[in-house]
This record gives sequence, C-alpha cells and structure tokens, in this order.
Amino acid sequence: PEQAMGEREITAKSDVYALGCVTYEMLVGEPPFMGPTAQAIIARVMTEAPRSLQLQRHTIPTHVEAAIRRALEKLPADRFQSAAEFATALNDPSYASRVTVTTLAQAPSSRWGRPWAAPVGLGAIAILVAVAAWGWLRPAPPRPVARFSVKIPEDQSIVTNRILSDLALSADGQNLVYVGRQGGEVQLWSRRLDQLEATPIPGTAGAYAPELSPDGKSVAFAASGHQLRVASLTGGPPITLLEENGASPSWGSDGFIYAAGLAGGVTGIRRVPATGGALDTITTVDTSGGVRGHSAPDVLPGGRGVVFTIYRSDLASSDIAVVDLESRKIKTLLRGTFARYVSSGHLLYTRSDGALFAVPFDEKRLEVTGAPIPILDGLDLDAAGYADIAVSRNGTLAYLGGRTLPDELVWVDRAGREQKLDSLAGLARVSGMALSRDGNRLALSATVEGNEDVWLYDLVQKTLTRLTFASETDWRPIWEPDGKILTYVSMTSSSRSLWRVSADGSSQPSQLFAWPGEVVQEASWAPDGKRLAIRVGPRAGTGRDIGYIEVGRDSVPTMLANSKFDENTPRLSPDGKWLAYASDESGKLEIYVRPFPEGGGRWQVSTDGGSEPLWSRRGDELFYRSGDQHLMAAQVRITPTFSVGSRVRLFSTANYGGDVTYTRYDVTPDGRRFIFARQPPTDRDLIVVLNWAEELKRRTEK
Repeated sequence: PEQAMGEREITAKSDVYALGCVTYEMLVGEPPFMGPTAQAIIARVMTEAPRSLQLQRHTIPTHVEAAIRRALEKLPADRFQSAAEFATALNDPSYASRVTVTTLAQAPSSRWGRPWAAPVGLGAIAILVAVAAWGWLRPAPPRPVARFSVKIPEDQSIVTNRILSDLALSADGQNLVYVGRQGGEVQLWSRRLDQLEATPIPGTAGAYAPELSPDGKSVAFAASGHQLRVASLTGGPPITLLEENGASPSWGSDGFIYAAGLAGGVTGIRRVPATGGALDTITTVDTSGGVRGHSAPDVLPGGRGVVFTIYRSDLASSDIAVVDLESRKIKTLLRGTFARYVSSGHLLYTRSDGALFAVPFDEKRLEVTGAPIPILDGLDLDAAGYADIAVSRNGTLAYLGGRTLPDELVWVDRAGREQKLDSLAGLARVSGMALSRDGNRLALSATVEGNEDVWLYDLVQKTLTRLTFASETDWRPIWEPDGKILTYVSMTSSSRSLWRVSADGSSQPSQLFAWPGEVVQEASWAPDGKRLAIRVGPRAGTGRDIGYIEVGRDSVPTMLANSKFDENTPRLSPDGKWLAYASDESGKLEIYVRPFPEGGGRWQVSTDGGSEPLWSRRGDELFYRSGDQHLMAAQVRITPTFSVGSRVRLFSTANYGGDVTYTRYDVTPDGRRFIFARQPPTDRDLIVVLNWAEELKRRTEK
C-alpha cells in the first residue's frame, strides 16, 4: 500500500506485506486482491480488507489466518517487524488467542470464482510488481552539487602553517577538523557542517596535519618534534605512536596509520598500528635524481596501495607515485606535488604552479587510465608542495581559496607590543634570521619564486641584498664572530653541509664543513671563531645529535649529545663556555645547559616544555619557547658556574613562525626587543563542495 501511495521510503515491512501476499495465494490459490486491471487491484489494496482464508478453505488454522492478516495490514506500523517474527507467528498455535480474527461472512463472488479469474488476477499482480520494482530499482538521480563558503568565527580562525595540510574531513563529509587558534593557543578544532560553531579537541595543543579515523571518532596528527599522536574527539589524553617523522598521517581501513617524515627527511613512508605497535617501513628513499624524500601518503580505500609524493629539490620535478602494499613496488604516475584519491575513481593532485587537476585512476590496477582534467588555478602551496585540501570518501571537497600573504617581520618588545618592520616585498616564508652584533643588519633565509636563499637586510639603509643563488635550498644563516661572513646550511639532493659567504657579497660561497654520509642541519659559533657546535641527523638509532668541530682541523665532529633521544638546537653562550640545547629525554622537549666543550654537569632550564633556546648578548638571560607557546626569559648566571634563577613569561608566540628543531627568532643587543616572522591576517575562504564527486563524474563523461 505504501508504494501505491508513492512513498519514497520502503522498509523491511514492505517485504513482510509481499510475503503475506505470497503465503495467502499458496493457501487458497489466488492473491488477496484481484481485479480486471492493475488500477482496480491497487484500489482494492488501498480500500479493502482481504477475504477470509477460512471461508475459502476451512482447514486453515486460526492462528495462521491471524498471522497472515497482520502481515497484510495497510499501515506498516501494524505489521510484523520482520519476516522472522511472521514465521514465528505462523508456527505458534497460541498466536490466535492473542489477536482477534474478523471473519467476513460474505459469499465468494461468482465472478471471481470463475476458472479464469485467478490467472487474470495473477497477471495484474505481475504488472503491479513490475511497476513497483521499477520504482524500487531504477537508478537514483545524481545528487545535487552544492558550493558554499564556511564562515569561521575570528576566535576560532584557521591557522595556515604553510607546512603540510591544515584540513581533514570525516568519511561521510559531515565533520571538518582544522588547525585553529584561540587566545594565542594553536590546536585542532572540530566543526560539523550542520553547526555554526567549532569545538576545540582536547590534548591537541601545537598540532598540525590532522587526519580523521575511518569511523570519525578519533584524529591522528603531528605534534612537537614531528611526533605522530592520536586523540579522541570526545576527550582523553592523546597517545604517541611515533616519536619522530610522523608528519602527514593517513589513516587506513586496515587499522594502520601511514606517515612520512617532513619533505627532505631521510625516511620513506612508514606505518604503525593505530593502537600502537611495531613500525613497518613501506618505502625506502632513493636520493638519486634530486629526490629529497617521500611525503603526503594517502591510503587507497581498498587497501591495495598508497599514493604519495616523490619530493625533489626542484619542486616542479616532483612526482606522484603509488606503492603496492603487497609487493612494495613503486610506480611513478605523473608530475605533481600533492595527491588525494576521490571516490569517483580519480586522483586529485596539484602541480607546483598551484594548479589543481583530476585524472582517472584505477585503484585495483594502480594506474592512471585517462587524461588530466583541470579543476582550479591559483591554490596556495607550502614549500614542499602541500595544499590545504581535504576530500571525504563520499566525495565532499573542502579547500582554502586564495593566496596566503607573505610573512611579515615584526619587532616585539618584552611586553608583547608589536611594531611591523618595513615591508620586504617579494619574500614569502622566512625560515631563519640572525641579527648582526651591532643590530644594524639582519641575515635571513626566505623563499622567493619557490627557491630558498640567504638574504641580507640593512636595517639602517633599508636595502635588501640576495647573497646565494643556488638552485637548491640555502637557509639558517648565522653570523661568524668577525661580523663579516655568514655561515649557512646548503641542502642538496644528496647532502646537507655548512657553507659560508661574505656579507658584502665580495666573494663567492664556499663550503666550510661536510660530514660524508651524515646530514648537517645547523651550527653555532664560539666567540673565538675556532670551534663550531653543530647539529646532525636524524640518525639511525640516535635521532638528532649535537657535536663540535675545531674549524679547519676536524673532518669528523666530536659528539657531545648523541643519546637515543633527540637533541637539537645548539646555542653557545656569549663567552663560549656553555651550550644550551633542547632534548626530549624526559618525554617532551625541554631546554638544558651543559659545559662546552667538555666538563661535567647538566642543568634543566625549562620546567613545562621548551624549544628554540637563545642567549641574551650579555649572557644573563636564556630565552626559549614554552610548551604552551610563550616566550620565556630565564635569569641565569654563567660565572663561576652555571645557575638558573627566576623564569619570566614575556608574551604569547602563537602568532609567530617557529620550529621545534631550530631557533627562528633573534634578540637585539640590548635585550629589549625580539624579531619574529608573522603570518599576516588573511581573508582566505574555506570552500566546501558537497557531492563534488558527482560533478567530477559528469566532467569526465563530457
């Protein structure tokens, strides 16, 4: 009856009605309703009760008639809940005593008692069933595609780190998780698309690169030191699955979380059980041909393979590839920087110029099966080619439109008051900075047109000069003690080593130190210019380590801190006798000080997390970022021995660029002001496209 009324929602109770019709006919040889036409039958279905079974065949038990009559009730709510319940009633003689059976004392109609009546009725029923089946089984019309912009309240704003992706969607496309900021604290936020407000996710302070679990109840993310962590959306402490190289997680339906090191790292794609367990290496990086790492994994729905990026020094030469999880063989698919699989059978990927494409992809054969389709232009990519894009398994698309503005350099006094530095037009992400001894010149590393180089800004003359011109990355500059030369890290496809260049540009860059087979990441000069503290790694078994060299003499460093824990960010005191650094030996990064180059003793300076240590020029203060993203000033004494006094919280640094493995700010000679890189406010829109996979299918067909 509900189908005859045109109801769209057909439930199991409709099947109970159909089963009642079949049972009725099996017992008396004709359907419960008959008529000369399909329309007549439908009319009787809607308005009449079926004729009594016992009037037609007196041997039918009363409980059987009662059960069949209930199965044939007009309203679904009055029928049995299931076929199993119907069957139980048919076999239960006591069922008749619990219901009232109405026996219709009407004689059989002579017209319907004719021998040919049953075949006619059966034919009409067949027509009705055919019509109903067409209504049930006809293809559903394509779901409409809807585009809209989601307004994020200012106090829940999205933070665009420009390092990995900041967005994630649940499998059903109804829940968006993003990196957001409130009151100076950066953490993950959850925003259901049917709600106006987002809610913070407990235990995710400092998180980035979120990825929701297949059931949408938990989120994996990268945290301090590129750890891989998992937190429940409903609360509870997060668990740590990987201590390092846990960036860019992808949560598979096979119960594993796949992750990669940051682009340029020495690890490939790895996986770990979502509940914790042994680590499994999926890909190994071959550094030939300019390859700097494997990044951005995306597990395919069937679990056959993982799509990822082969990241190269020249971003335009990076490739999208897929690894077969059974054979572990890697197949290069096409040029691109970041890819995600779409349920329509496509790969959505970006090129280095910010263009977004889709290409048909067979997830079973792991191969591209058609030509690329242009989707969007002008997406903003980070330095490793990642885009702020998320695609749900049901085909919903979310992305940040527009371009992120270049970094601004700001002076910040000890009270947190800002003063914007004169605009440095053309510089994008500023990754390192160092003030000269007199505070009049600023060395910095910044990205211009996709390439990172060392620059010098004269704060008095307001002039900006480029000092390095290599096709690969030159970054993290520091001043040598004479104030005339800059030391920096040069990163190529096969090595990272220390180089030097004249601040006035009078000489060509030259290599200062390289450790074959090892990755040199940063350095700090002793004031006499004879010793250089360096940080290397990550290294197998010991992570990031700290040592030193006698300049011009040593080809291999003397190691100072090379435990199984991570030690990074070496900073020598102004008198060259003390080394400040960060270590995670306590379970989280803290700041420590030890004698340099040798000597006993070690002092912990931070008390609740710490990174990015920096000495004042007089050596009476040691600055660092706390675990809750505030700049701290620890009062210290360095003569005759080291001691720590009070610790003063200066201001929030949540709005300023940072790096847990490298100090990304500096202090003026008088200790009154600090210089930071800040991402300026932006009006980038969060765009959501519902049922976007349907549109992609139509565009492919065209």
